[in-house]
Amino acid sequence: MIAALEVLAVALFSIAAGYYLVRRLKHIRRVLGQVNNGEYSQRLSDSQLDEVSEVASEIDRLAERVAWEKGNNERRIAELEELNGLLQKRLAERRHNR
Repeated sequence: MIAALEVLAVALFSIAAGYYLVRRLKHIRRVLGQVNNGEYSQRLSDSQLDEVSEVASEIDRLAERVAWEKGNNERRIAELEELNGLLQKRLAERRHNR
């Protein structure tokens, strides 16, 4: 009887732990989908102290890095477009003065 109760307790614990883990993994998948669609402000913010939270922290850092890179690239493109406009203007002035 005691062995049967132990087996039942282990089975219930395993089911609960599995449910909890799957729920956290679904949340990670959902946030990754949002980040993949360009919503770089999404964060996992997993406060547990286990391997899943370590992965979540790395994903958060990666999303921050991607957002920073995207912003940096957009600034560089804007600067290049401005410089291109200035060069086009100077080229047109030189052609006009000839």
